[in-house]
Amino acid sequence: QDYAINATGALDLILTGHDHDLFIAYDERSAVVESSHDAHRVVVVEATIEVGERDGQRSMRWSPQFRIVDTATVVPDPDVALEVAKYEQDFTREMDVPLGVTAVELDSRNSAVRKGEAAIGNLFADAMRASVKADVGITNGGGIRAGRVYAAGSQITRRAILEELPFSNRLVTVELAGKELKRAIEVGLHALPAASGQFPQVSGLTVEADPSRPAGDRVTSIKVGGQPLDEAKVYTVATSDFLARGGDGYDMLRDGRHLLPDDDAPLIANEVMVYVRNIGTVRTGVEGRMVLK
Repeated sequence: QDYAINATGALDLILTGHDHDLFIAYDERSAVVESSHDAHRVVVVEATIEVGERDGQRSMRWSPQFRIVDTATVVPDPDVALEVAKYEQDFTREMDVPLGVTAVELDSRNSAVRKGEAAIGNLFADAMRASVKADVGITNGGGIRAGRVYAAGSQITRRAILEELPFSNRLVTVELAGKELKRAIEVGLHALPAASGQFPQVSGLTVEADPSRPAGDRVTSIKVGGQPLDEAKVYTVATSDFLARGGDGYDMLRDGRHLLPDDDAPLIANEVMVYVRNIGTVRTGVEGRMVLK
């Protein structure tokens, strides 16, 4: 999309994001710039602009200079750092409250949650499904964000849950026919073998799929609650409001019947916190919910 916008010639400078790339593209006419992600780096663009007149019409020429700043090397302003420390002290007191402990390793790195079943994805999908008593839970791996590994025996805190689920997404319940539920899983597997934020982390489902088959026809078996999927049956699906708006290509979740207005739905992070506190110890690992052959 960035390059397509640039190709129109309508813009001189495009400051883009969300691709998680660090790149600068400049063709002596226009530039596309992205600063990676999570403020790890900043690309500074200094533009020299010359405005003149040619044949009675206003003309403009510009030339950029690019500078990449690694924010790890930046010395914080002392006055600002002091104020930040005060807020962090108050925030830490509220956020570092332990909710439970994990008996299994939880890995939220992109390589884990964006291309295969992940224990932390199972945990979050279980929490979502349990909260609304749905048949199925589906969340996208791209919504799990901290990129951390929690060793077995680690405490799970409020802070950890909010770092993993930072977008204030809401928990939406959607009714889907089995045929559309299968199509949803196909959408989630569409980008394989590449890692993708649309990869589905699921609960209540057992899926077998073959990524070597054409996209859209990769699922070879689905069971819901241990029973073969019935394409005519209507299932309840717990998911995020992002996916329920059709995000990441899940248009069938957008078009399904929403049982409550999305704005009235609870925050997913809060429901996960309650779930972890209630179970006390996380024991759900990678257990064959998503088998890729």
